[in-house]
Amino acid sequence: MSKLFWLQGYRQVKLITTLNQDTKSTGHLIVSPGQAHEINFGEDIVKMLPENGVAVGDRGFCSHKVFEQFIENDALFIIRIKSNWKWDENYHITTERGKARVVCFGNVQQKVDYYLATNIPEDVMSNEEIGEAYRQRWAIEVLWKFLKMNLKLDKMMSKNLNGITIQIYVILIVYLILQLLKVPRMYGSKLADKFRYIQILIRQEWNFVHWLNRVVPRLNM
Repeated sequence: MSKLFWLQGYRQVKLITTLNQDTKSTGHLIVSPGQAHEINFGEDIVKMLPENGVAVGDRGFCSHKVFEQFIENDALFIIRIKSNWKWDENYHITTERGKARVVCFGNVQQKVDYYLATNIPEDVMSNEEIGEAYRQRWAIEVLWKFLKMNLKLDKMMSKNLNGITIQIYVILIVYLILQLLKVPRMYGSKLADKFRYIQILIRQEWNFVHWLNRVVPRLNM
């Protein structure tokens, strides 16, 4: 967060996005500067979910209000709940709009227990599949870490929502270009490797046109 935002009372910018697990590409994006709690985005997330999509959230989304919004709109969710939450003997949490089942599993290495609430029927996704789906949520964290560390998304260039949104979309476009970019095998195949390759080309070429001519033919369009 930039110093300017801090002085204006903003402490963070929340980003909520969809992620295609097959292509690793992002979809809809919610940008919210300020300190609005995650539970206030339930309806927005329902609207941005693609067909057959599943909303996977951490404990910040743990709320009966959020569960009810998903259940009422027949939207699927997997949300981590706090360990002090109560459920019945059948491992169900009851809300005004319906029930959500509770899935429990542990991480032996980290010595952490996870409790997940979901409205996905067990005959559609088993408990093991629910746990794996939540584990894959970490791909979002990896994405934003890369965007902040390598593409400098941690420094906002604008002080208004429109400017922030433009900057984020520009960086996401760069991210998708990196996904498509084919680089010589000797440089590696990871996104960070591709990014370093781009930096090398920029240093070698004396203007943008020459640099672009070397990069564009390698795009798998």
